[in-house]
Amino acid sequence: MIHLSGDVGYEITLASLIDQTNKGETKAVISTFGGSLSEGIAIRDYLKFSKKIESIGCLGTVASSGTIIIQGVDDRWATNATRFLIHNPQGHAEGD
Repeated sequence: MIHLSGDVGYEITLASLIDQTNKGETKAVISTFGGSLSEGIAIRDYLKFSKKIESIGCLGTVASSGTIIIQGVDDRWATNATRFLIHNPQGHAEGD
């Protein structure tokens, strides 16, 4: 089973997920406060089109880009205590 825990884009990355699914893992659990939106979208797309993960479970908190990731797997489950957070992404630009 693949454990997706930490910040998306740092501890949870597309590269590490590809490595783990290539080893034959077909189930995953996720617990994250979120992170990189672009990395979350890339992971969701990989899960959706590769079909290598059959089931994903949600534990604790699944927030922000974590909620994007779980949309890539049709068979999703969560405990009664799991909390989700969905919000509008924030961004900005600085400089001259």
